[in-house]
Amino acid sequence: MTKLLLRIRQWPNSLKIILASLISIGMGGGLLSLPISHTAEQSGTVFDHFFTSASLVSINSMTSVEFSETYSLFGKIVAIALMQIGGLGLMTFLALVTLLMNQRMSHSQKDLLSDVLNRYRITNMQDYLKQVYKYTFVMESVGFALFSVRFIPLYGLGNGVFHSLFLAVSSFTNAGFVSFSSNSLQDFASDPWVLSVVLLLVFLGGLGHIVWFDFRAKLPFFIMNYKKMGFRRLYRRLEVTTKMILNTTAFLITFGVVLLLVAEWTNPDTLGSFSLGNRVYLSLFQSITMRTAGFSVVEFHSFRQGTILILLSLAMIGAAPGSTGGGMKTTTFAVIVLAFLSEIKGQESVAFSKRDIHIKTVKQAMVIFISVFLLLFTGIVILMWTEAESYYDLTVQATAAVSTVGITGNDISDYTRAGQSIIAFLFLAGRIGPLSVFMGLIGRQKQERERIYPTIDVMLG
Repeated sequence: MTKLLLRIRQWPNSLKIILASLISIGMGGGLLSLPISHTAEQSGTVFDHFFTSASLVSINSMTSVEFSETYSLFGKIVAIALMQIGGLGLMTFLALVTLLMNQRMSHSQKDLLSDVLNRYRITNMQDYLKQVYKYTFVMESVGFALFSVRFIPLYGLGNGVFHSLFLAVSSFTNAGFVSFSSNSLQDFASDPWVLSVVLLLVFLGGLGHIVWFDFRAKLPFFIMNYKKMGFRRLYRRLEVTTKMILNTTAFLITFGVVLLLVAEWTNPDTLGSFSLGNRVYLSLFQSITMRTAGFSVVEFHSFRQGTILILLSLAMIGAAPGSTGGGMKTTTFAVIVLAFLSEIKGQESVAFSKRDIHIKTVKQAMVIFISVFLLLFTGIVILMWTEAESYYDLTVQATAAVSTVGITGNDISDYTRAGQSIIAFLFLAGRIGPLSVFMGLIGRQKQERERIYPTIDVMLG
C-alpha cells in the first residue's frame, strides 16, 4: 500500500486528477447502488447508478434512468455531494481538510491544486481555498433562500426546503439536475422568479473564481471612484483575463439570444407560443444555461436542427476557466479567434487589451481546441459502430456529453451498454479536460533542454 501511494505521488498532475475523479465516481456509484438510495417504484441496475454517479461528478445531467423518479431522498443527498465535488473538484475538498487539520501542503500538492483551479500562481493557497468555499457557500445559500420563497408554498416545508437546496447546488455547479421533475424546468417556463434565480446562479458559477476575486479586490475602489472615473476607465483596471472572460461571455450570450429569437420566433413548439416579453427572456435563459448547465424551459428536440447544432457549438465553448462549468473555456475560444484575426490582418503578435499574448498560450489554446474535437470525433465514430441511431442524433449526444451540458437528459436510456460507456467517458473527459486526459493516458515526456534548429518555411494550403 505504501509503495502504491509513493508511486501515485510520482504521477503527473493530469493522472492524479483522473484518479480523483474515478474515486469520486466509485464512491458515489456504490452509495447510489444501495437500496436506501432508490424509490419503491424504481431501482435501476448497478451500471445505471455508476453512470449517474459519473454524470453527477462530471456535472453533465445525462442519465440512463429517470433521475427524479429513481432516487430517494438519501440518493438525492448523495447527488448533492457529488455535484459539489464535480463543481469544485475532489482535490480542493481534500486540500481544505488538510489545511483545516493545520497540516502544511507540499509544493507538489500546491502545484496539483493550481492545475485543478486553473491558476498558475497562488501565493497563499490556504486563503485562496477558503475564499473559494466561502463564495460558494454564500452564493448557494442566497440561491437556497430565494428558491425557498417559491418552493415551500408549492411543495410544503420539508420538500420545499430540500428542492430549494438541491436546485441551488445544481444551478451554481452548472450540473443541470432537477430533483422534482422529469422535464427539467419546463413547468416553470412562466415563472420569472425561479428562472431568474437559476439564471443568476448559473451565470456566477460559470464566471469562475478568477472573476469573483478580481471584482472583490477592485469593488471598493470602483464604488469610491465611479462618478469621477466612469465605467470604461474602471473596467480597464480589471485583470486582462477577467476582461477577456467578461467580453467573450457577453458576446456568446448576445449571439445566443439573437440566434434563438431569429430561428425560433415562429416555432410554436419553442418560443412561438409565448408572449413577446417571455420570448426575449426565455431566449436569454436558454442562451446562458444551454451553454454551461443544460437546464431547459422548452423541449430540447423541439428546436430546429440548425438551432440545436449552433447551441451545441456554444456549449462546446462552455464557461470560464476556474469555473464550475465545462467546455473548452471562453478564454481558449477568445485566444483562437484573436490569433485568427491577427493572422488575417498580417500582424506578428496576438494582442488583447493592449497586451501581447504569449505564443505559448496561443499554442496551448490551439492544442486544447484540437484535443476537444479529436475527442468528439473519436466518440462519434465509436458510437456509430455501437448504436443504430442516425449520424445527427449521435452527433448531438456526443457533443452534449463532451461539452458537459447534458441537455438531452435520459435520451440514451435505449443505448447499448457499450454506447453508454462511451458517453460516460466523453463527459468525464470533457469535465476533466481532453488535454489532461490525453496527457494522463499517453504520458508526457520529461522536458529536455530545447534544441535550436534552422528555421524553414513550409507550404500550407
